[in-house]
Amino acid sequence: MADEEAEQDSCPVDSIRETTVELRKRLEDLQAALRDGTGSAVQSSSEYCQQFCTLAQEKLKENGLLQLSFLCTLGHYDGVWTNEVLQGLLLNQNLPSEQVEEFLLQEGPVLLQMRVKQLMKDKQMDKAASLSKTCWKSSGLQGKDAFKQMYLVCLCATSEQDELMEKLSKEDCRDALEMICNLDSDGDDQAAFTLCSAFLTRQILHGDTYCA
Repeated sequence: MADEEAEQDSCPVDSIRETTVELRKRLEDLQAALRDGTGSAVQSSSEYCQQFCTLAQEKLKENGLLQLSFLCTLGHYDGVWTNEVLQGLLLNQNLPSEQVEEFLLQEGPVLLQMRVKQLMKDKQMDKAASLSKTCWKSSGLQGKDAFKQMYLVCLCATSEQDELMEKLSKEDCRDALEMICNLDSDGDDQAAFTLCSAFLTRQILHGDTYCA
């Protein structure tokens, strides 16, 4: 029994050792290619990074560690924001739904939330609204409630009051309170205040003082 447990404990160590050896060999090949001047330095480095990310992703999945999988996804791009589907979504282009869904599932909710939050931080609210709405409306993406509240916060910054009030009138008051509380608990005081002000304005304009 003890021998079996010891063998199981050694498996992760052996896996890490094998991975390290393989990555070292690939890095040595890259150094040799750069030293000999065979091929473009940028191309060789890019290929190494992609191989590294692919191998890392496989090992993370094998050990049930998916938290950093978005880094592997980024490793396959030429740049963080260069993906053609992503660019189309940011520009609110009409893209094939299958292509959009494939991209969203490849990116995953963690990376997509990071993208939307970065766009909001950079005051690119139109692009943040477009991307968050697409994520919210996705049929296969998880964690869509978070994208909905980010989308509504973006609307508060980009829409005229009449248009904003019309869209907010379709939202349940209890859902609005939950979103405001979520933003507040996440420490996003500005977004919570923005959304709270918008819904309070809606209540006042509609003469509705009751929130079921």
